[in-house]
Amino acid sequence: MTVRSIGVRDISVIERISIVKVLSVSAKSRYVIKPERHHYTSPEVDERWTYIIAG
Repeated sequence: MTVRSIGVRDISVIERISIVKVLSVSAKSRYVIKPERHHYTSPEVDERWTYIIAG
């Protein structure tokens, strides 16, 4: 469920289990999210279009 952007509290309510149980199962999980698309092989930085805006 967390892969589908459902929060810990939502999972707790849906499954009728405690938040502590959700967190402990999540911590023990070995599931790795694999991205469907690979846009870049490495991060790209464009210094020309980088700005720092002081508020």
